[in-house]
Amino acid sequence: MTFYLDLNDRLPAGVLVTSATASTEDDDLVIDAVSVLNADLVVQSFNNSCQDRTLYEDRAVLLVLSGGVTSDDEVIVTVAWVQDDGDTDALDCRVLVS
Repeated sequence: MTFYLDLNDRLPAGVLVTSATASTEDDDLVIDAVSVLNADLVVQSFNNSCQDRTLYEDRAVLLVLSGGVTSDDEVIVTVAWVQDDGDTDALDCRVLVS
């Protein structure tokens, strides 16, 4: 499962993300990769349900997960990042494994 976390609206203008990590307390869910986008990326809408979205270099995080147990319960994945201005922040992301 691949997810993108768009931080563009959360970051001050001109501030970039330099690194990111992720964690979860779900023993069945594996965090395979976490990285800061190193190039702009256009994410196309699913079934034309919304507009395409541009994720910007150094202002979005790629998260690759595997495993997990299929259910209607949310799994919390905490993504933390370091900014080039020295600040750090984190966000809890709710993920449904299906």
